[in-house]
Formats: sequence, structure tokens, C-alpha cells
Amino acid sequence: MAMLITVVLPVYNGQPYLEKAISSVLAQDVDLELIISDNCSSDGTLEVAEGFADSRIRILRNDQNIGIFGNLNRCISAARGDPIQVFCHDDVMLPGYLASQAALLAKHPDAGLVYGMPQRIDEQGRFLGTYEHDLTPERIEWPLYLWISSHYGNLPASGSSVMIPRRTFDAVGLFDPVYPLAGDLEFYNRVAERFPILRNKDVKHSIRTHQLMTSALPTS
Repeated sequence: MAMLITVVLPVYNGQPYLEKAISSVLAQDVDLELIISDNCSSDGTLEVAEGFADSRIRILRNDQNIGIFGNLNRCISAARGDPIQVFCHDDVMLPGYLASQAALLAKHPDAGLVYGMPQRIDEQGRFLGTYEHDLTPERIEWPLYLWISSHYGNLPASGSSVMIPRRTFDAVGLFDPVYPLAGDLEFYNRVAERFPILRNKDVKHSIRTHQLMTSALPTS
């Protein structure tokens, strides 16, 4: 039986870019499911998601806004696949992204997560640049992780860069929903204390820079 990859896509007011994000996920040449959890959006987010007639999509709807990481955790808890790829509604997967991420995890079966190297795009999808000068090695053990994070902050450029095996969540737990913003960094720290972190040098996804990025924040 083929490996099922779950893509989790927590969303709040993601209407402008969500269609492109979903389409890029569904175009991946792997066995996948896509879980979209709407965090009480006030725009047309739900309508965009429901406009896709694809059995691989499952749509969850929150009765109240539970924050970025609470919503992400809801997606992860509903996942049937392993590994789990996090994705954001304003980003775009390039061909071969999920397969590339999964292949690196298979190469290092003791790793806690893998993060990919993106290209940057603007609101219109125009290319802004890459991280080609990043010399971080493929395998990052705790001492190196600590040095890099203390000097530069978050290793993954975006939540969309990260694929996580289910056993990592079993070992360290989910994201802490108490954090309004830096819950991803806190989670990566917990993972790095227990497992090697992998860097996928293949540039196979795009992260978007735009003025609405803070719309993912809770409304309360």
C-alpha cells in the first residue's frame, strides 16, 4: 500500500490566495489527503475550499477562532496519513515537493522533521529570490541547531516548509496553542532536543510576502 501523506492547511481569511495553494497541493504526484480547517473566516475562504470537488479534501469548520496553533493542532489530530506536511494558504507547492520531503525523511528515519528551502514570491506571484547562500548541512544535530537558532532564529523559513513524521508528535506533543505567534519555534526547539532536524536543499515551494500576512492572527 502506498504511503499516504497528509497536508494540513489551517486557514483564516485566506480567500485571495487559497485557490492557488489548494491547486498546488492537489497537483502533487503522491498519494495524499488535504485537511483544511477554517478558523471562523469572515471572507469567502469556505466558499473557495468547498469549490473543489476532490475526494482527497476534508474541510473542518471551527465554531470559534482557536488561534493559529490551536487550528493547526486540529488539522494534525484529524490526519490519517504519515508523514504530515504543514502548509499555509498563501503559499504554493512546486512539482515534486511532497515527494522530495518524504524521500529525505526516508533517508534519515531517525529524524524529527524536515524543512525545505523555498523561493520567495510577491503578491502577484513574481519571483523575489531564494536562500541559495544557506550552507546549513542536510542533517542538523542539537548543538548545531542551538547555535543556528540562537544566531538566526527560526530554521524553517515558513510553516509551509515543514514535514513531520507522526512519531515526532507522539514523542514531543503538538504545537502549544498558548503562543499567538512563536509556537512554531517553540515546537521546533522541542523536536530538536530529541531528534535530528533535516534540511531539504531542493527548492520546491514558494512562500508569499504580502500585506495581509497578519490576517492569520486571532481576531480576539
